[in-house]
Order: sequence, then C-alpha cells, then structure tokens
Amino acid sequence: MRPLKLELTNFGPYPHSVIDFRQFDEAPLFLVTGPTGSGKTTIFDAMVYALFNETTNNQDRNAAALRADFAPADAATAVNFTFEHAGVVYTLTRTPKQKLKNKQGRVVERAAKVSLTYERAGESQTLTRISTVDKFIVDLLHLTKEQFKQLVLLPQGQFRQVLASSSTEKEALLEELFATGLYQQWAQALKEQLANQEAALKTQNQKLALLKQAVPQIDATLPTPTWQAQAQRQVTAQTTALADISREIVAAQAAVQTANAQLQQAQSVQADQAALAKLTAAATQLTAQAPHIQHRQRQLHALQWYQRQQTTYLKWQTAQQDLAAARAARQTAQTARAEAVQAQQTAEQAAQTLAAQAPTIEQQQAQRLTLTSQLPEFEAQARLQAQVATQQRQVEQLTAQVAELTTQRDQQQAQQAQLTAAVARADAINAQAVAVERQTNELQQTTAALTRVQEQQTTLTAAEAKLQTARQTAQQTAAALATAQATLKTQKDTYARAAIRRLAADLQPGSPCPVCGSRDHPHPAPAVASGEEVTAEMVEAAETAVTAAIQAASRAASQVSQQEQQVETGRDQFNQQLTALAQQLGVAAELPTVAAAVAKAQDTLTQTRATLEQEQAAVAQAKQDLQALSAPLEQTTTDLATQTDHLRAARETLAAQQAQLQAQTARLGERTLAEVKAEIEQLTTRLQTYHQAVTQNQAALTQAKQDQAVAQSQLTTADKQATAAQAVSEQTQATLQTALAAFDPQLTWDFWAQAQADLSQQATWQAKVDAYRQQQAANAAQQKQLQARLAQAKGTVTVATAKAALKTAEATLADRQAAKGQQTEQLAQLQATLKQVATVVKTQAAHLEEQTELNTLVQVVTGNSTTKLSLPRYVLQTYFSQVLTVANQYLLKLSEQRYSFKLDEQVGKGRGQKWSGLEINVHDNQVGQDRSARTLSGGESFLASLSLALGLCEEIQRQAGGVQIDALFIDEGFGSLDQNALQTALNALLEIQGHRMIGVISHVTEMKEQIPDQLVVHSHDGRSTVSYRHAD
Repeated sequence: MRPLKLELTNFGPYPHSVIDFRQFDEAPLFLVTGPTGSGKTTIFDAMVYALFNETTNNQDRNAAALRADFAPADAATAVNFTFEHAGVVYTLTRTPKQKLKNKQGRVVERAAKVSLTYERAGESQTLTRISTVDKFIVDLLHLTKEQFKQLVLLPQGQFRQVLASSSTEKEALLEELFATGLYQQWAQALKEQLANQEAALKTQNQKLALLKQAVPQIDATLPTPTWQAQAQRQVTAQTTALADISREIVAAQAAVQTANAQLQQAQSVQADQAALAKLTAAATQLTAQAPHIQHRQRQLHALQWYQRQQTTYLKWQTAQQDLAAARAARQTAQTARAEAVQAQQTAEQAAQTLAAQAPTIEQQQAQRLTLTSQLPEFEAQARLQAQVATQQRQVEQLTAQVAELTTQRDQQQAQQAQLTAAVARADAINAQAVAVERQTNELQQTTAALTRVQEQQTTLTAAEAKLQTARQTAQQTAAALATAQATLKTQKDTYARAAIRRLAADLQPGSPCPVCGSRDHPHPAPAVASGEEVTAEMVEAAETAVTAAIQAASRAASQVSQQEQQVETGRDQFNQQLTALAQQLGVAAELPTVAAAVAKAQDTLTQTRATLEQEQAAVAQAKQDLQALSAPLEQTTTDLATQTDHLRAARETLAAQQAQLQAQTARLGERTLAEVKAEIEQLTTRLQTYHQAVTQNQAALTQAKQDQAVAQSQLTTADKQATAAQAVSEQTQATLQTALAAFDPQLTWDFWAQAQADLSQQATWQAKVDAYRQQQAANAAQQKQLQARLAQAKGTVTVATAKAALKTAEATLADRQAAKGQQTEQLAQLQATLKQVATVVKTQAAHLEEQTELNTLVQVVTGNSTTKLSLPRYVLQTYFSQVLTVANQYLLKLSEQRYSFKLDEQVGKGRGQKWSGLEINVHDNQVGQDRSARTLSGGESFLASLSLALGLCEEIQRQAGGVQIDALFIDEGFGSLDQNALQTALNALLEIQGHRMIGVISHVTEMKEQIPDQLVVHSHDGRSTVSYRHAD
C-alpha cells in the first residue's frame, strides 16, 4: 500500500489542505516537520481514520472529536484518501457523525458516511456501506488497524521500554503483536482438564464406597473383587425364592377369576329386578296421562274439519277487509272535494286583487324605460370617478414610497457605520480563539481521564456486586451440601433398616436370624408402610446430589476468592487514577468533587466557546453585510430620485381629472351609476313579480276545478266497492254458521278464530299422541323380556355372598404378589448395585490412565520440567529470536559492527523457578562479552530501539503473509544522537526495503539540515496548512 494523496476538510486544525505524497516519489526519505501542536500527528490520524474508521488513539480522540472548532455550521468535516495497492488506485472518502445546519437553518445530526471507489476489469466500482468498506480494507491489506500502526508508524518510545522491560512485560507486548494468546489458552485448558480428571476420579471412589455400603449383608470394607463374588451368590439364592412365590401367585389368580364370575352373575340378576320395577312404575305414569291424550285427539279432529272449511272462512275475512278499505276511500274522497272547492274560492279572490294593481304596474313600466335610456351617461360618469380614485391611490402610494426610501437610505447609512466598527474587532477575537483551542485540547484530555476513572468505578461496583453474589452463592451451596449430606445419611439409614425388615419378614420359626443368628424371633421388625420405601436408586441419587453439592461448593469458594482479588485490584487502580486526576485539578480526591470540577470547567469553556463563536460569526457576518450593503445603498439613493419625479407627474394628472368629473356631476345630478342600476333592477323585479302572480293565479284556478272533478269520481267508486264487499261478507258468514251448527251445535262463531290460531300447534300435538302410544308398546315388551330372564336365573347366590368370596381370594393373591414384589425389589436392587459397581470400577481405570497422561502433558506445557520453559514462552521466544535476527542486521550497521542482540540463555535457578526465555543481552564485539541491554547509553539505546523496531516491523510483515507496505513513518526524537550516529541512522533508513517511502516526523533543527525533502506544516491562529521543500 502506497499513499498518493490525502485531502482534509475541517479536520483537526486543517480548514482545507491536500497532502500530495507523490511530491516524494523521487525522494526515498523525507521529513515531516512543523511546530509542536501544529497537526503533524493529525495527518496520520486522518489516514488511519480513512482506512479503518478509527483514529490512531480512538479512545481519547475519535474522528467526531477532531471536527474543527472553526468550521462553519453548514460545512461538513471530511477526509479523502487516495492510495495505490497491487497496481489498483483506491479513493476513500469518510465523514464522521457531526451536527450541521440544514437549508432551513436548523442544526441536525448527520450520520457517518463512507465511499470507496476503484476500477475492476475496466469498470468503476463503488461501495458505500460502512461495515462492507471496513471489511474490504482489512481483506485488501491483510492488516488490522493495530497492525497497520505497527508497520507504518513506529512509536520508538514504546520499544525503548522493551529493552529495559521485564520478561513478563515483554511477554504481554509480544503476545499482542504476534497473537500467541492461543497457546496460553491451551495451557490453561490443559490444567483445567487435569483438575476435572482428578475431581472425577475422586467422585468415582466416593461413589464406589457408597454403592458397597448400600448392601448391608456384605462387608463394605472387603476388596472389591471379593465383595462382587459374595454379592453374586446372594443373587442366585434370591432368584430361587422368587420362582416359588410365582407358582403360588398363579393358583391364587385362578381362585380370584372363579369368584369374580359368580359376583358378575349375581349383580346381573339384581340389575334385572331393578329394571323391572322401574318399568312397572313407568307404566303407571302412562296410564295417568290417558285423559290428557284423549283431549288432544278431540282437538286434532276439530282442526282437521276446520282445514276443510278454511277456504270459506278466509273468503269472509277478505270481504271484511275490502269493506273497511272502501269506507276509508269514501272518507278520503269527500275531504279532497271540500279542499278543492276552498282552493277555487281563494284563487278567484286573488284574481280580483291583481286586476286592481294594473294601473300602478303600467306607470312603473314607463319609469323603467326612461332610466334605461340614461344609463350610458351614468356609466361614463362612473368611469371618470374610478380614474380619479385610481390616480389618488397612485399619488398616495408614491408619497409613501418616497418616505420609505428616505427612511431606508438613512438606516443603511447608519448600518454602514455600525458594520465598519464591528469589523475592526476581528484581530482580538482571533487571538482569543487560539487560547480557547488550547484550553479545549487540555480539557479533552482531562475529560477522557475522568471517563476512565468513572468506568473504573463502574467496573469496581460491578465486581463488588459479583463478589456479594458469589458469597451468597457460596453460602447457599454450603447449605445445600449440608442438606444433601443429611438427606443421604437419612436415606442410607432408612434403606438399611428396610433391608432388615424385609429379611425379618422371611424368617421362619426355628430358622437362624441373618442379623443376630438367634432361632427365636419374638419381635420381628414390621414391614415398611407403602410410600415410605427407600430404593437403591434413591440412595444413588442422593449420593450424586452430595457429589454435585461438593463440586458446587468448591466452585463457589473459588469464585469468591477470584472476585475478592479482582475487587482489591480494581480498588487500587481506581484510587491511583482518581488521586492523579484530583492532583491535576487541584481538588480533593473524591469522584463527585473531581467530576464537578471537570463539569464546571466544561461549562465555563462551553460558555466561552459559545460567546466566541457568536463573536466570530458576528464579525464574519459584519464583513459580508458591509460588502453587501454598498450596492443597496447606491440603489436606494437612485430609486428615491426617480420616485420623487413620478410623484410630481401623478399630482398634475389628478387635478385635470377632478375638474372634468365636477362638470359631469352638475349635468346628471348627485345619483351614482350603482344607484340608477339598483332602481332599474328594483322596477324590473316588481314587474316580473306581478306577471308571475297573474300566471300562477290562473293556473291555481284551473287546478282547483280539476281536483273537484277527480274527487267526485273517487267518491262514486268507493260507494260501489263498499256495496259489493258487504254482499260477499253476508253470504259467506251465513254459509259458515250453517256448517258450524251441523258439525257441533255447541260451538260459537269464536271457533273460527281459535281454530285458525291452533293450526300452528297441530303437528306438535300429533307428535305427542304418537309418542305416547309408542312408549306404551315399548314398556309392555321390555317387562315381558325381563320377567322371562328372571325366571331362568332362580337359584343364583346373592351379591353379598359373591363379594365375600371374591374378597377372600383377592386378599390371598395380594399377599403373594406383595411377597413377590419385595423379593423382586431386593433382587433388582442387588443386581443394579452389582452392575453399578462394575461400571464404576471400569470408569476408575479409564480416569486413572487419562489423568496420568494429562499430568505429564501439563508438567511439560507449564514449564515444570527440566527446561523450565512453558509452551507460550517457547513460542514467544521463537518469534523473538526471529525478530532479533532481523534487528541485528540494522544494529550492526548503526553501531558500526560493535553491537548485536542476543537472548539470555541462562536457565532459571532455584526450586520451581522458570526460565523467562525473553531477556535481551547485547554482545559487545570490541570486548567480546555479553551485557544487559539496560547498560546502553542514551544514544546507543536509541539505535538499539530503532533496530529492534525495524526488525519487529519486518517480522510482523512476514508473519502477516508477506504484506508489503510501501510507506514507513518514524515518530521519534532523533535529537539524542550525535552527528555521526544521526548520519548513520539516516543512511540505514535509506536502505530499508529498497523502494519504500520513509517519512521521519520531527521538529528538531538538525533533522531539517540532514533531510532536504520536507513536508512542512504551518500553523497560524489555530489553522494549519502544508507546503513542500525539496533539495535544490
């Protein structure tokens, strides 16, 4: 990767600068120089930010914080970086998150953006997603941000510390650079695996002891093979006893089946007797319902006769409805005829009134004609009045414009004087801006330190909370362990007692007791109640719970110890950082006091910056306003003269128009055009209203006569309809009365309406009658069937007798099954224990073999061997040896063949001491001896550090897969070297990698004389620019 161009806009102290690295294509070594604080490091912050979206120190100084304080509110901060890699040119543009003023003048926050463009296969490619661009750059360069900083920027101060640092400090640094933490993780994982194996073997031993103790008939202290043989003999004896009990159970099951069949037969007879009694009661209830069913049958017969007469009855109902409708129509026609007569009389009276108004209407017609003929003269007068009014408004407008322009000219002249005075304050404000920028940088560093202290306090608080939680967990696990141990003890005791009770249950008179040997058994132990048994599985589960509780308690105690150590370390770090920050601020070492002091300083600086920004903006605005005011002032003066001339001409025109209007008014009178038009409109409306009234009156008179004729016709029709409906009604009523008397003389005319209403119930009543008849038939059939079955079952035993016989048989069967269950459980427990013992013995052997192998491997990996060198240190030593091999090429040249690096190969002495493997010596060729690198002088130490840095740089490139970086920047004070050593170092740099671009960052005067090609950073009033110098 070779940088080509870097463009900075409002970034750090740079308003807008372009660093063209192509200026140094022909100069393999150039100097980056400039005053302290001018922004030399900012150039490389921008380069790293463009590539990796972070600055060289993103924690204390991110890209957003590097936005220039002097940047206009609407101008964005941006970095544009162009570089070449593998023959392809890439252009990166990034803008950080920032607050900008939009077109409406409001300040809004703009999100970070990125754009990467390059060509591939002749086509332009563009990437704009931040995550995609970040990954693309890392994949392209095969470097992370940290590796890029190590390869491109050499912070020599850090490598001077390497020479004098301890092996532990070197180990931490090299582990980060070469990413060897994996080997340390392997070593730790092996140690943890060994500890787990040791714990697992211990658990298996405990489990084996508990399993042997679970069989009280055999001595648990016997060797495991002897114990297993005795247990197998007991399994054989218990298997024989179990077979005898099984044969007794078969006989008892046959007796239960016979008794059960007799009980089922007795219960069937008892059920038939109950069913017969129930059917007899139901037959009695059906007999009681007979009268009601007969009444329903008579109702159904009457409804069937009504359905045959229904057509006649409906005809009578229709005739009644027609008669009522005809009578209502006759009444409506009579009302309409009376209203029509009244309307005719009203219309005749209105006609007489209109005839009396005719003379007045003729006079108004003549008056309207006269006014219409004079209308053109009134219109001419109105146009002249409008012209006069328009001219008056123009005169008033011109008068106002002249006054406004006069005021505007005076205001602009006063504003010009004020702006001139404001611009004169620019120099004082710029000096104040430089002071504020310096204070801002100092406060940013203090704020970052406070943030770290606050984060340390948060971490400490979280660690203390974790410690409290760990202590509570330890207490809980200890309590759980005690509970589990007590439970195990209780269950083992209960299990042993249960085994004794089972043995006592099998004792026969005269047989020896397996516990005490006595042949007399006056008080054998009672059997265990159901639900209180303790099985071997329960004992094993309790043992497992105890083992888990022991492991949990051990882990909890270890966690408490670790948390206590973390809290103590965190508290010391917090107090050290807080004390240092408090001393810097000059306040008490209390976090609230320090935070308040920083906040107060921030508020004060914010207020100062806000005031300064306002003043800067005011001066800038005043300059713009003063420049912009010149043209408007000149234009205002010109406009004022022009408008004054227009006002004079408008007044003369107005006087002539007013004289002409006065002459016309004298001839036509004082009436206006609007008044004349209104009078004509009023007369026209009156005439139209009169003619409309005459027409409407004639139409109303005609309509009234027509309505009388229609009403009379409707009245005649209604009378005819009423007479016809009356005749049909009387005829059908007589027919219905005759038929009703013939069907049932006792029925009245109300029968017809009731029958019509009952038709909806006919289907329901018929269904109830049919259901009653079906129930009677079914009841009789079921009684006959039951009586026949009961006759056949005479002589069957009673239910009580059958139940007693079944209970006796079931008791015998249960007793034998219980005996079998006890025997089976004993045998199963013994067999399971025997199997578990075999499994544990096999697992013990496997754990012991693996533990032995792991122990040997852990001793080697952790350095507890003859070499006393751990695996992580061995790997780091290998990398470090390769670094020193490359570094010696530079050190020999820089020291004129006097010094070379050499690892200290002396193995550590003393019991348990490990060889560090990372101690550095230098071999002095002049005296032929090795000595510590810490004994080098200041200049020698710098040359050694530079050599070590260059060697480390090349080795990191090689380890990173042959990454080639065609640029190198060394940020180090070369002032500690004498003239000869300085020249030697510069000559060596010229030969590094052959064609690499090398930039030395320094402001030392001697460097300017030694390196003619320079990138110069200039700073003025807090703003920086760049320029180039080359050899003549």
